[in-house]
Amino acid sequence: MTEQEQNDALYQQWMECRKSLQTYEARKANPEATAEQLLEPILAGEVRAERNRRLAACDWTQLADSPLDLDGKGAWQLYRETLRMVPQQAGFPWNVQWPPEPTT
Repeated sequence: MTEQEQNDALYQQWMECRKSLQTYEARKANPEATAEQLLEPILAGEVRAERNRRLAACDWTQLADSPLDLDGKGAWQLYRETLRMVPQQAGFPWNVQWPPEPTT
């Protein structure tokens, strides 16, 4: 196992522990809540974090000195706008449709 794979595995374990702790704390605060009610805010936070990661990864496309032409910038602008609307999707956070990255 490479060092990167070990780091990824440790990160996944940490995330599972964090999720368990958040669920436990939510259960203490609201013992009558269903599993779905307890997990929804946790999952929503994870989906928003992934959305933010995707937005950050393409920030360069909107800079004035970006090598993209106007059509390329427009395509990335639409992609970024669609990413920002992910929390408004029906079924969020359980069923998220990620927009495809532009090819330009």
